[in-house]
Amino acid sequence: MHHYHQSPSETTNKDSGRGVGMAENLNDEALRREVRAELSRVEEDAIYTSKAHFEAADRWSGVHLWVGMTSALMAALAGASAWKNQPEIASVLALVSGALTAVLTFLNPQSRHGTHQQAGARFVALRNEARLMRQVELLATASAALPDLVTRLKDLSKRYSDANAASPLIPRHAYRSAARGIREGQARHAVDHRPAPPAVTP
Repeated sequence: MHHYHQSPSETTNKDSGRGVGMAENLNDEALRREVRAELSRVEEDAIYTSKAHFEAADRWSGVHLWVGMTSALMAALAGASAWKNQPEIASVLALVSGALTAVLTFLNPQSRHGTHQQAGARFVALRNEARLMRQVELLATASAALPDLVTRLKDLSKRYSDANAASPLIPRHAYRSAARGIREGQARHAVDHRPAPPAVTP
């Protein structure tokens, strides 16, 4: 009966193969952690930025409503005063109405509202894409396809930077208000508040 004995070279080759496999697994896990962390950063930045743009849009909408209504009211009162033969009061009210109209034209709050609203929507789309990649696609991506996911992450990061550069500046008060709202849970979905289901035991 012949007994087969592994040669030292065969043993070394097998150990080397196992070592390469373990190294590849470790590299994959490290890469997944880095991709997940970067996606989390993009998602968090997009949450704060989108919320701040929406806060700014709401403020400008309020300015447009308040100044516009006040100007219309002054014009109406000026007309009523003129009708009652009170030209001095009518002149003052007309002057105030004209000044408010000029302020409204100069500030153009309706346009500012629109630009902040559009910017907020862009960052919401980026936030949703980052969350989908982090919570779903990263888990379903095979090791061989990780480089493609990294390429998409780089593209996502670039689109975030481009959107930021093309967006209007966020007022400090809007960012503070957004941060406060996020801390209170306004940016989370209902599913994020639900407790995790209990583990199923065999």
